[in-house]
Amino acid sequence: MTATLATRGHRTSVAVRLPHSRYTEHVVFRYDRNRSPSISYHSMPHGCTGAANTLLQARQHYRSTMTRLLGLSRDELPPIDEYMEAVVAGMWVRDKIGAVHRDPFRDRMFLDALLAAGPVQDAVRAYVEELICRGANPVVALAEPDDTVGSVLDQMRSEDTLVVAFPEPADGIGWVTICGSRAAGAHHAVPLMAGTKLRAMPISLLTRGSGAAKAMRVQPLCTSG
Repeated sequence: MTATLATRGHRTSVAVRLPHSRYTEHVVFRYDRNRSPSISYHSMPHGCTGAANTLLQARQHYRSTMTRLLGLSRDELPPIDEYMEAVVAGMWVRDKIGAVHRDPFRDRMFLDALLAAGPVQDAVRAYVEELICRGANPVVALAEPDDTVGSVLDQMRSEDTLVVAFPEPADGIGWVTICGSRAAGAHHAVPLMAGTKLRAMPISLLTRGSGAAKAMRVQPLCTSG
């Protein structure tokens, strides 16, 4: 069942499908200066979506929606992890709000490393373009080498495609693409079962074990629709 809520300056829809529990909610905010309102958001696993003119307004509206959906006070809401997406150098890039990613091997911010010139950076950009040509909407998600695959799956919907990039000692950048089962072009990806063992695996280990494969297709815990 989907409920639609609206207030001045905001749009929200809510997929009501889960009982109240104390898992972590994941909210992705997207800044698009060419749209009005410029900040949109979607959440997993409850499937709240909406838009507002500022990040502060979007946060407030999301939390108000969740309190009505779950019948809780704001203090009783489950833990919330927040992510921000924006276009950087022609690519959609996602980072967890409050996270600081550094390239410890070259003493610089990891995003600077990702945007610098180099063969690995060129490969990432080329693959993003390839995914776009297949009809996907890829997002480069910044991570740490020891972040688990589960931490990536928890911020995905089944139609999403994330190019996960992290600091890596040999080439400076490690990366692997994880797409949901309903993502455009997902049939090109190597299928993986999203069980407990995979969820606990560090993203760097998944990347090393992928060999020549550019993308892995998994079924995230939460799906849209």
